[in-house]
Amino acid sequence: MQKCYDKAVELCAYLCRRYGFGAEAIVDHAEAHARGYASNHGDTDDWFPLHGRNMDSLRREVQALLDGRKAEPEPAVKPVGSGKTGENGKGATCEVTLRVLRRGKKGGDVRAMQRLLIAEGFSCGSAGADGVFGGGSEAALKAFQRSSSGLSADGIAGIKTWTKLLGG
Repeated sequence: MQKCYDKAVELCAYLCRRYGFGAEAIVDHAEAHARGYASNHGDTDDWFPLHGRNMDSLRREVQALLDGRKAEPEPAVKPVGSGKTGENGKGATCEVTLRVLRRGKKGGDVRAMQRLLIAEGFSCGSAGADGVFGGGSEAALKAFQRSSSGLSADGIAGIKTWTKLLGG
């Protein structure tokens, strides 16, 4: 994965140099769609978060190459503890950083939330798990929150809601 990503950063830096663009000109489909000139899907929203990346980190690393330096990516997931088995005896534990999600948010983490809701039996509407937090997702999240003790049905996926969604 790292070699592929590094090659993508190098290619983007090459293209920026070749055509006189800055790294800020690099956008994915979802960002281009928001600007009105591309289809609305976010390939990077599915792949990048799994590896601690996003479009901003890609642009930072490309800019670092353009500036003649090497940027170190910031990990989104960091190991916690040192043993081979975690507290549950099934594997190492890790700490994950998740965004607070609410209506209007887009991305791979929204898609993950939608998939978890659907798996629990809460429909996110006709679009399903599309990575866009719209009315269907908000209704599904509120229904999930109402069905879970200790959660307020506010339609916002904060730490308590994420914990319940992830089985905690």
